[in-house]
Amino acid sequence: HRSILVRDSNRLVSLAAIKSPSVKDTEAMAYARNKSLHEDVIRFISNQKEWTKHYQVKLSLVENPKTPLPKALAFMTHLRQHDLRGVARNKNVPAGVAKAAKNQLRKRG
Repeated sequence: HRSILVRDSNRLVSLAAIKSPSVKDTEAMAYARNKSLHEDVIRFISNQKEWTKHYQVKLSLVENPKTPLPKALAFMTHLRQHDLRGVARNKNVPAGVAKAAKNQLRKRG
């Protein structure tokens, strides 16, 4: 089962599972939310245009501490006001992401 393989501690196994052409958008959404996945899997998801066009994937990636900072900041510009407030208050996101969310809220007024 793919969801078990994606969580495998061996980076090559988890990457091979996420790169499977049969991974659906809904699966990618769930994986993007999973904070225990290998950071390379999160990076792979964040680089997939087909998956990141979905709002929920962007939000999950911004909230995932393993998402590379430049990617998290890029996705943040697409977030709704309500979700930005949540990110700004979230203690589980990197400090840079929370600070950027606060700045974004300030800009939007």
